[in-house]
Order: sequence, then structure tokens, then C-alpha cells
Amino acid sequence: MRFGTGSLFVAPRLRGARFVYRARTQRDLLIAEVPVETVRRLRRQFRADPDRGFQVLSATPLSVAVSPQPLNSDWSSKSLRDVTAHIGASVVWPQTRGVGVRIAVIDSGISQSLKEIPRVKRSRQSRSFINTLKPTDADPWHDNSGHGSMVAAIAAGTSSFGGRYDGVAPDATLISCKTRVDAVDVYLAFDRLAALLKDRRTVSHLVILCAFALDGPPSPSDTAIAQLVELVKLAADRGALIVFAAGNSHPPKGWNDSRGTVAGTSIWGPSAMEDVLCLGSVSELEDMSPDPAAPNAPCHHCSSRGPGVLGLSFHKPDCVAPTYGETVWGNGYVAMRWWGTSGAAAQAAGVAALIWARFPQLTAAEVRKAIRHSCKGLNLAPEQCGFGRIDCDAALQLASSM
Repeated sequence: MRFGTGSLFVAPRLRGARFVYRARTQRDLLIAEVPVETVRRLRRQFRADPDRGFQVLSATPLSVAVSPQPLNSDWSSKSLRDVTAHIGASVVWPQTRGVGVRIAVIDSGISQSLKEIPRVKRSRQSRSFINTLKPTDADPWHDNSGHGSMVAAIAAGTSSFGGRYDGVAPDATLISCKTRVDAVDVYLAFDRLAALLKDRRTVSHLVILCAFALDGPPSPSDTAIAQLVELVKLAADRGALIVFAAGNSHPPKGWNDSRGTVAGTSIWGPSAMEDVLCLGSVSELEDMSPDPAAPNAPCHHCSSRGPGVLGLSFHKPDCVAPTYGETVWGNGYVAMRWWGTSGAAAQAAGVAALIWARFPQLTAAEVRKAIRHSCKGLNLAPEQCGFGRIDCDAALQLASSM
């Protein structure tokens, strides 16, 4: 259950809660938002009845850490059209455009005003997981920040209804999962999606796009992230292809903190899981250098680095994608020097949709493998770029041989 202070509280039964959600993946689990005083009372009550348990979990914020910035003319002359050509999406559109694949965007909502996201692309499975009295918070097709619209359009926007740009998979369907991008709301979104996946007649070929990441190692007492990791694993086990951003949190030099983080690693939590695709960001020149026109501004050199902290058999990030120029933001368009690793993750989600639409017999693990092992090699360390830069055409060719 989530408290008014921003915590998650789990218990079998409560009275007087402002918000109660019964988990779909664990039918004996309730999640509720209650006052802090109720927490204290329940702690006393449950201490006297040890057979009935609960947990208080922090609603840890998950960073998207990219926002529109003024640019020099060099970057503003580029756009999403250049980026989709850069990764070879336009080359494969005669073969596949993502039809029949659903991309669930767990983010700040998606603007219904965007011509890139017409009604025909909007799934009825869309939901808001924000518990407030504001009508706009309850609407999954209202974007509270602009970020959700950006990543949705990069992954699966279309120009067929008057939009300026096509995304990577223009004919894929979008499920808007609106959240405040904290561990609690994202947990609720994954709970619903994992439940939908249990019945493949309801949802199949589901790509889950999480264009956010932890911006630091979670505290050992932060059980919310541990619970979220378990649900991400469940959704993957049920057949979802899950994409996370690596994060925009890399320091300029390797570092080691008091919680035992591997020196240099800046990829934590679900982004570091073996069962997800983790995406970093590179420039148009396929490097991670600062923007010469604004060397102190956030840019590709901030893309989080591996190897990750979960003891994987290969480095995170899995791969990288180029982000630069004008793209969708909120109800309109903004030119940015980079779109953060959020924009890179959105491209990978689109590539997955292209592959699955063309080869629906493949499993999520096989699609992940096709994307990873078809990347273009870069002059960067594995901790920076993983297998390299995503390549739509090469990924389709590799998938055809599986």
C-alpha cells in the first residue's frame, strides 16, 4: 500500500484507505495509500499478530533526466527522420512496420493531441496508475511532462495522419501506462501487464518500454526496487520483451561509493537485469563526447556505463542508439543535442516490434539476441556500448535465420 508520504504498504486488509489496489499477480496482496498515523497503528497491530505481515516500501523516483534545451544550429538541423535512417529503420519498412505488436509505454502519459499518435494506434488496455483527484492524472492520453510522448513517438509514431515524423515501428500499437515514474506506480503498471500476459489470447507480442533508470545505487533498505525487479522478471518469464534505459548518470570518471558500487558502474536496478535490453546513447558520430558547443551541458558522455551490478555474463548496456536533433516533446516538437538514454531505449523498443511483426514465431529471448548480436561494432569499450549500435536491417537478417 502506498502512503501519502510516498511509500508502498502491503497488507491483507485495511479500513479507511484512500486508495486500495489488489495485485493481479498476487491475489492475496493489497496495495493502499494511507496516512502515516495508520502506519504506526498497523505496526503495533501486526506486531501483536505475527502471522499477518506487511511491508512499507519507498516510492523511489526513477530518473528520466532529459529535458528540452536550446541548441546551436548544427543540431537543430537534424531530426528523428535522420535518426531512423541512421539505424536503418526506413530500409526495412517495406518488409515490416510493426503491425500486430503492442508497445506498452510506462511513462508520464502520451498526448492525445499528437498527430503521430492517432486514435487508431491507442490500445484499450491503456491505464493511468496515478492516484489523485486531478482528471488529467487519470487520463493515460494526457502527458504530464512531455517525456512519455517523446519516447512513444520515437518508438511507434506515424506520419500517416498528418504527423511530422515516423517512429521506428510506425504501425505498432501503443499501450499508455501513465505513472509518476516512481517505483510504486511502475510496480502497479508491471503488475497489470504481467497479469495480461498470463492469457496470451489477451496480449501477445508485448514490448514494454521503460525509458527511465535509477540515478544511483538503491539503498539496502529500499525493498520497493527489489519488488519491482521480481515483477520485471515475472513479465519477462511470461513472454514480454522489456527495454530499459541505461540512465543518464555516468560521472566523468570512475568512482566507488560507500555502498560497494563497482568503480565506474552507473547502471543499477532493473536496467542491469539479464532479462531486459538496456540501452545507452551515442551521438551522430557514434561516440560519447560532450557537445563542443556546450561542453558542460548533459550530453552523450553522461550515458550510464556498465558492467552493471547484477553479476551478468556480459556487460551492460546491451547496446546503444544515436540520439540527436528535433523530435516530439509533449504536444509539439523540440530540437535537443541528445534525447538521453530514454530516446535510445525507445528506438530499441521499435526495433523489437519490427522483428516480431516480421517473425512472430520468435520468442522474446530470440528477439533480444537478434538485436544484440546484429549491432554495428563501435570504437568504444563494452562498458560504454555493449554489443554496439543497433541496426534494424542486420537485426532482421539475423532474425530470419533463427
